Amino acid sequence: MRRSRRECIFVPDHKLYSTKLTHGELDQIERHARTLEKATRPKGCKNGVLGQCALDVLRTLRRKFYNMADGLCCPSVSKLRKAMDEDGHRWSRSSIFAALGRLELTGILGRIRRHKRAWVTIGGLLRHTTVQMSNLYTLSRPHAAAHLVPRPRKVLPAAVRVACFLSNLGRSMSMDEAESKQRTGPQGNLFSSFSGAFGEGFSETVLRP
Repeated sequence: MRRSRRECIFVPDHKLYSTKLTHGELDQIERHARTLEKATRPKGCKNGVLGQCALDVLRTLRRKFYNMADGLCCPSVSKLRKAMDEDGHRWSRSSIFAALGRLELTGILGRIRRHKRAWVTIGGLLRHTTVQMSNLYTLSRPHAAAHLVPRPRKVLPAAVRVACFLSNLGRSMSMDEAESKQRTGPQGNLFSSFSGAFGEGFSETVLRP
């Protein structure tokens, strides 16, 4: 069973898990997130602890899916991605999943996985079974150790890593070959150098049997 389904719970009343926040508190959460990202971004690097995608996810959750009346925030990843596309933030599903994980690690986002009992049709038969619902999200300030969370590292697919390795290997071999030619070039012209230094009769004297 997948990890997400193992951690699912039944949520009869979302108010027990949702956190009602004011506009000022939400502004503080976004401001703390931007400050954390800027403080943990090394010089010359593109992302800090959170990354730009996480900031876009947080902004979209707050502005388009957070219910100010009761604090309910439970969009699916598909709806979240569509809303981000409408705002001009085009990210893949894998990037959004990773961003949600970064927000959860830093304490900015709380994620409650839930499921429910429902009637579904499986193989033409109607069954009463457990189905997974969209997650419940809660927003809060980053915890005190958020700056210690390791920065995200981009892991390339195996095929891309092999291609980069072969490309670097070929480049290294060509550089070694060029350096080898440069080293052996003067040695190959050593006799001609001596001939030029001692005159044309030097080569005739040396080569005469």
